[in-house]
Amino acid sequence: MLSLFLSMLINFEISLSNSICIVHLFNWVDLGFFLLDIGFYFDTLTAVMLFVICFISTLVHLYSVEYMSHDPGFIRFMAYLSLFTFFMILLVTADNYLQMFIG
Repeated sequence: MLSLFLSMLINFEISLSNSICIVHLFNWVDLGFFLLDIGFYFDTLTAVMLFVICFISTLVHLYSVEYMSHDPGFIRFMAYLSLFTFFMILLVTADNYLQMFIG
């Protein structure tokens, strides 16, 4: 639910200001002639897709808590579901093609 709230804030900030936000984290590969950065790229499409992913993921997580409550693989299922959500967010907010491929 925290990611849903933060994605709503990002959506309002990016949509209202109609701007692009690029967050550079660090250089992953620096060979002089080849530079590969790790970062996040937020524009209007990214903000909307981030909100959709977080909203649907929140609903699926809330439903799964009750549906899978008596299943012996509950913890593993929730871990896989959270990992899937993380990679979807990484895919949408990727700054370059390699980072998008990882997502």
